[in-house]
Amino acid sequence: MGFGGQSKYKRVVDILYGETGINKHKVSDFVQFALLTPGRLDKIGRYLLRRVNDGLKDKKKTVLVEVSVIAFNELINACHSDLALFASHVIELLKILLNDKSIELKGLGTDTFVNFAEHGGMQFELEVFVYSFIKMATNNDADVPTQHRNRVYGLRGLHSYITSTEDIDSFIAKFVTVWSKDESTNEIKLVPLILDNILKGTASASPSPAEDASSSSSSSSSSSPSSSTKQTTQTNGSSTDTNDLLKFYCNIVCTFSHRVEILLIEKAVPFERVHIDLGNNKPQKWYYQVNPLGQVPAVWIHNQVFIDSLLIMEYL
Repeated sequence: MGFGGQSKYKRVVDILYGETGINKHKVSDFVQFALLTPGRLDKIGRYLLRRVNDGLKDKKKTVLVEVSVIAFNELINACHSDLALFASHVIELLKILLNDKSIELKGLGTDTFVNFAEHGGMQFELEVFVYSFIKMATNNDADVPTQHRNRVYGLRGLHSYITSTEDIDSFIAKFVTVWSKDESTNEIKLVPLILDNILKGTASASPSPAEDASSSSSSSSSSSPSSSTKQTTQTNGSSTDTNDLLKFYCNIVCTFSHRVEILLIEKAVPFERVHIDLGNNKPQKWYYQVNPLGQVPAVWIHNQVFIDSLLIMEYL
């Protein structure tokens, strides 16, 4: 028991909470305490969960949720060798975030899930959330930006689960064959789920590889890497000639593409999504004229091409 009757681990946690966000200069103290006292990780995780629930009860205290999630991720990053000591609390956090109606909390939950998976989350722990991500990936919210964000988060979570567990046979056996939504007769196969998301993003926007190849070999009057005279509807519902749009070259299962797309949607930037097929880890030949490295994501805007997700996000 610490000074004033409060345990030291609670004081170390409480000092993280500022009026508008996390006290960044106190994060290192929090991490150091966790590293030096692994026996307190269970109590720290339980206490952070309590602060999350306090924040959910009062809309004026949402900062409690945001700071608590950051603190959980700091623990995952720094104490992953002792992850088993507080994994149960991470799982409870994920259940809260991913099942909440708020798209912002679902986004925080997805980021935390990916981090948890990358730092040693066990397959049986990760498997609990597959259905949540499938539901998000099939979201049909009437608000298009919300629908897009749900689907991006859902696909990102599924991709993280598959790449982290590296057990594709088990995944196919449990989830690819058939998933029954809400225990009804409405069966959803995972492959059509992925295809549906590809079509959602490319039906009105993407030119064919042949069109791109022909446009790149035509006269210099066409300056876009995949110019098209078609009209396309953007995230804000407006209609603009595609020559004036930001072109976003991506792949539906690429987490680096997801990061950029989420930022584009959050900033309400009108864009044209061009899905790049990476069969055998190689794109179509025409795409090398956009990005000589053949990697995604890439962005074309104002006669410039950005080919690194961090550079793209910094530009945006």
